[in-house]
Amino acid sequence: KCDFVCRWLPLETEDSLKYYMDSMLKTDLTLCPVGRNTECYRIYEAMSLGSVPVIENVATQGNCDAPLRLLKQYEAPVIYINSWYQLYQLLKEEAELTLDEKVERRTTVIKWYSNFKRSMSQHFIQVIKDKFFQTTNK
Repeated sequence: KCDFVCRWLPLETEDSLKYYMDSMLKTDLTLCPVGRNTECYRIYEAMSLGSVPVIENVATQGNCDAPLRLLKQYEAPVIYINSWYQLYQLLKEEAELTLDEKVERRTTVIKWYSNFKRSMSQHFIQVIKDKFFQTTNK
């Protein structure tokens, strides 16, 4: 089951969505280079399907003073790299993992992401209650 929502551009198709999701399901690592922002939806798509995001740990220009803050605060099971030159070593280490280790890691990623979404949802609901309904339950 895929529990993330994709917003596809007009030229993309249901077939391209299926291909993308199938590829992600078969991928142990998902490379997440920075684009306009350090943090992007690919990180969360990967985790929802058990693929470990490999995240470029750099800040982009803009107003975000703490990129990846929540992922770091909640100790997301992702891999941070400071330079893509580190990828060679990472792939060597990846090749040494057993199938059981990879399965365990995928399970950990999926469980972490499920708990993270639940925690963020509960926090969001509490903030709304506190701000608009002035409740004191936390």
